[in-house]
Amino acid sequence: MIKRLKRTFYLILGLLALGATWLYANSNSHKFATDVAYLECTLQEVSSDQRDKDFLDAVKKDAPIKIFARLRKDWIGGGAILLNWAADVGLSEDGLERTQTLIESINNYSGSLGKYDTQAFNRGTLLYTRVQNDELPVDQTKEACVSDILDPFKCMNVKEYEEAYRITRHCKIVDESVFGKERKKSAAATKAKQKI
Repeated sequence: MIKRLKRTFYLILGLLALGATWLYANSNSHKFATDVAYLECTLQEVSSDQRDKDFLDAVKKDAPIKIFARLRKDWIGGGAILLNWAADVGLSEDGLERTQTLIESINNYSGSLGKYDTQAFNRGTLLYTRVQNDELPVDQTKEACVSDILDPFKCMNVKEYEEAYRITRHCKIVDESVFGKERKKSAAATKAKQKI
């Protein structure tokens, strides 16, 4: 009887330890992600169907010529692709921007940058495209009425935004040391600017 109680106790204890390990690994899955690629992305074009040349020139002037990215595969967290850009000086003590999650498809790694903005890496051509969208004023949104059992005249906004501009960068695969050097340079410059 005591042996059976001991076995049951150890079984429960083992299951609790296994559950705690799984919870830790799942909530910290980014720490276990494996590197896919390091990229150097050079500004190629800023374009828009909606905006004038002066606006696009201003966007291009503010956009860095080269930016560096790290792509990692999050095996534990569902296989998503994790994107980190090397941060501009003054934005991060570790030299990395906030981690962004991308969805992997056959041709792209793509994801959202906010409510209306999107980004994508073409896996074949290594083109990076970021689309910045503007929210439309309420009077310009288009409505469509759809049939619904509870509300047969239910209407909803179909178009809430329009493309403001598109930034295209051509990326090339670089060594981890190139990305690491940019990240460390950003981190060191950020720390040097701090007074307290």
